Amino acid sequence: MKQAQIEQTFQHELQSLIASGVWDPYGDFQAIAKKYISSDEVLSESDVACFRSDLKERAHRIPLGHILGYSDFIDCRFVVGTGVFVPRQQSAMLLEWLKTQLHAESEAVIYDLCSGTGAIGISAWRQYRNATVYCLENDETAYQYLCRNIHRLADEGSVVALKKDITDLTFFLDKSQSVDVVISNPPYVPESESLLPEWGKYHPENAIYSGQDGSEIIDASLRLAEIVLKPGGTVIVEHGESQIPMVQDLFSRYQFESVLTHTDPLFSDQTGPAVMTVGTKK
Repeated sequence: MKQAQIEQTFQHELQSLIASGVWDPYGDFQAIAKKYISSDEVLSESDVACFRSDLKERAHRIPLGHILGYSDFIDCRFVVGTGVFVPRQQSAMLLEWLKTQLHAESEAVIYDLCSGTGAIGISAWRQYRNATVYCLENDETAYQYLCRNIHRLADEGSVVALKKDITDLTFFLDKSQSVDVVISNPPYVPESESLLPEWGKYHPENAIYSGQDGSEIIDASLRLAEIVLKPGGTVIVEHGESQIPMVQDLFSRYQFESVLTHTDPLFSDQTGPAVMTVGTKK
């Protein structure tokens, strides 16, 4: 079916999608269409029904990744679904910055905290095939997706899933000064903040919210990084634009040096800017 025919056939659903307030209705429509339609294909009745159901869900603000069953991040397609955080392009900024710090042949040990589907950790390993990456995730649903994505996309000896709560330091006490890079994309939204339905209603709360001011898991990430990083090691944390002063204060509290906050419009989108803060262990 040609694009014009597709849009005409599903005009009512497309208009509902536009009216729903999603930030890229035509892009979402086309992404869902690819599930069912190839260049010269005639849709079956069951495909038409499923296509309409998917569009209806997206109009109700179900995350696109949860409808498709996957999310593309950098150069990989990650399996996602209900109950897990869908990777955002903002996080690609962390990997781009890391390229300036590590040589391609680096044998670094990397911790990916709050790993979720593993998008950041697996992508880091694909940049540095000699590295060893530990993806830490505490939520059971997210951990299952993490393990699936490692199995699909990585060397399971070099990318390791650890089901760990980073607020409990017991496991990490004997890992002191053993890690070169700690990356964290933690939940950082204050509990009182109102979000778009994709995040506020249809994502798991523990992947979004983090205490009264959003700092709890950022603080836990830095506390862990202070223990496990080698002297001269790097910690990178993604966070919200309004949290820059608070995050820089936390970096200073844990005595990280050369603390810098970066924003990059190249990785920002309609849902918000890409923001991260980096620091170095003394």
